[in-house]
Amino acid sequence: MLTDEQWIRVGDGIKAGRYNLLLGAGVSRDSCNALTGVAYPTGTGLAAEFAAAIPGMRPDASLSRLRKAMKPEQVKPLITERFTPSTPGATVQALTGFRWKRVFTLNVDDALETAYETRALPVQAIKPFNHDALFESDHNLGVLPVIHLHGWAREPEKDYVFGLAEYARNMARNNVWGHILSDLIRSEPFIIMGTLLDEPDLAFFLAQREEIQPRADIPPSILVEPGADPATDVDCENYGLELYNGPALDFLNDIARRFPVRPSVADAVEDNLGDISRLAVEPVRIAEFNADFERVPLDMGVDRDGGPNFAYGHQATWADIRNGRDVERAETNDIQRSIVTAGKGRLLVVAGGPGAGKSTTLRRIAWSVAQAGVPCLWARSVGRIRVASAVAVLERMEGLRYVFVDNLADNINEIASIREQLKDKDVVVVGAERDYRLGHVERVLGRGIITPSPLGLIGGGMANSLVEAYRNLGLAAPPEVDRIRLPLANELVAIACCRILNDYEPLASIVDKSFKHRPADVDCYVFAALAAFCYRKGIELDVIAGRFPDYKVDVQIEGDGPLPLKLETVFDVELVTPANEAVATSVVVRFAHQEPARMLSLFVDLAAAIAPRVNLRTMATGEPSARIASRLFDYDEVVKPLLGRDVSGDFYEATKKAWAWNSRYWHQRAQHRMDLAEAENDPVRRREHADIAVQHARFAGTIEPRHQFTKTTLGRMLFGRMEVLGAANVADLAEAIVALGDAIAIERDRRRSTVHPFMTLFNGVSRALEIGGVLSPEQRQIIRSQIDKSIENFPRDIELRDNARKLRQIL
Repeated sequence: MLTDEQWIRVGDGIKAGRYNLLLGAGVSRDSCNALTGVAYPTGTGLAAEFAAAIPGMRPDASLSRLRKAMKPEQVKPLITERFTPSTPGATVQALTGFRWKRVFTLNVDDALETAYETRALPVQAIKPFNHDALFESDHNLGVLPVIHLHGWAREPEKDYVFGLAEYARNMARNNVWGHILSDLIRSEPFIIMGTLLDEPDLAFFLAQREEIQPRADIPPSILVEPGADPATDVDCENYGLELYNGPALDFLNDIARRFPVRPSVADAVEDNLGDISRLAVEPVRIAEFNADFERVPLDMGVDRDGGPNFAYGHQATWADIRNGRDVERAETNDIQRSIVTAGKGRLLVVAGGPGAGKSTTLRRIAWSVAQAGVPCLWARSVGRIRVASAVAVLERMEGLRYVFVDNLADNINEIASIREQLKDKDVVVVGAERDYRLGHVERVLGRGIITPSPLGLIGGGMANSLVEAYRNLGLAAPPEVDRIRLPLANELVAIACCRILNDYEPLASIVDKSFKHRPADVDCYVFAALAAFCYRKGIELDVIAGRFPDYKVDVQIEGDGPLPLKLETVFDVELVTPANEAVATSVVVRFAHQEPARMLSLFVDLAAAIAPRVNLRTMATGEPSARIASRLFDYDEVVKPLLGRDVSGDFYEATKKAWAWNSRYWHQRAQHRMDLAEAENDPVRRREHADIAVQHARFAGTIEPRHQFTKTTLGRMLFGRMEVLGAANVADLAEAIVALGDAIAIERDRRRSTVHPFMTLFNGVSRALEIGGVLSPEQRQIIRSQIDKSIENFPRDIELRDNARKLRQIL
């Protein structure tokens, strides 16, 4: 049974809504069919009912075998009508009194749904998913996903799944929820009730927990089972579970008695947003805003800081900032003055390379501004910022308010829309971004909109302060002259910190030793570093746990190890990133050059690991795995620099089966082929590559015919083919002009106009005319019209205006 200390941790998990549930038939035993009043059976009882109704079947036949023998006309009376509609019993009614993270159920009945639907004031609203549904996540504390792994009686057309063979077949077909549960059950706290450990379907998933070491920083996972025997104790030890020996209803009543005061969803929202949560805005908008933004706190009520975690590379907490864990730097005050004096319409960006200290500087400024009594919101969205909710809340707030957005490029489309809709409000947006991604920001906003404030090398004064800070924590040796081979003053802050932790060794030496000392961990580290290279917030912990089950990410908090990873929670998701961003980038590049075959393998592994979580829905909402995918396949920025032109084709071919549904995959294959064409000396092979590039772009159009990226890629490939072949084809020129015109129109209709299709059109037409292309009078008029639109939409973009002016002169 649970100890007093374990009950405290259970209570913390219950109050915070951290527990996932895995439910079996036992939780529905006291529920019944609402029409017949017949109680719902156990798994064994259901098998007996099936066997009695199917002539010739043995009484001890498995559910899987019985379902296989069932005639189509028997499914409705034996399963569908047997399990819906439901009268929920006391057990599922009790479940509705708590806040859960997710529910995975092996039951096909709708008793749980009915219990939530008929409760007067439910703690959460439910969102059911059948076994074949695509993955999605609302990141809303008030919404509870309920996943039916065996099927659901309310959706009989999607059939029912019984048995290990069907699980295996479904997962082989990329049945996402089976994959998700297999990953989550290793890394998140679960309460398992209503089922026995020796049931095959449960054993299939619990096998993922074999010999794991339970994490000390999360609540314990619990098996609730009445009549447990010594074998149950052994199973619990093997699976890292704590045992509650009793019925599910007793357990639920026990936790209700022990923890009678449990924060509601509204309480959790108010704890973050304060008086903002009481604005006259729809509750769903407030809940989404709470998920996407953290209110920068005032000095009172901030938790204790993380001790040395920040020194090891973890993101600074507000308490770290309050307690001065960050070392003062001269640029911060200058940037803050620019922010508080900024006029409407400007967007200020703290810029710099990986490891320049952008995030900490932005956090310090946000804290300082908030202490002056000005409302400051810090974007913390796991996916894309939900524009409608952000606008609904921000426009109701009075007076000046600041919105701080780290990794600005990841949300620049949403920020552009928010700024446009709130252009008459006193809302100032401040971002932070790496230098090389500012181009993307400008492509969306237009040049001349942002005001970058660069962070560079730390200089001598800050170097001395850093050494002193690390020595005060007992993490740095004295900086003896003979040990400092390169001055710290000439480093970015993250590299300087890494060198201090490693006896002032040069970065290259640290990276070399890291490979030498921990070869077993290199693949896991590079896997996570590659994911973070694609999406700076990182990759979900459960994905890492599923791919590298023996690697204990949660204990990698002491950053003086050679290749440390860190684990940080972003709202309701645990994400893994390297402890030091600058070191990680160096490691990824070094690994790619020294171990090209292993790097290719890790590219393919990462693509396979995130595939179940990526679909059109998660791409639209910007889930972490979808964000990783959007960059992982990017030929120009990721694939070619790390794999090289020739090996890139092997990566795209190896991932084709899982990713051919994705139009962006074909965009990047088109880019790769066009690059091969540009590098090819043989004219026959050059034409072949260019033709295939256009074919790939056209195929992407069959997947998403009304997407601006699809149209822009097609236009770029058509112009590219003319360029590499040195001749302007009349049909290609006409198709390219139409495709880019469509891209511009689609962006206009979606209120997301960018300079990209205009620039592609103007540059492509200019080059086509240089190599002999001829435009019809109608085409000339179309292009003149697009020139006028571009200048109207992006009046401050100097480069676009210059290109438009030159093309107008040619026309």
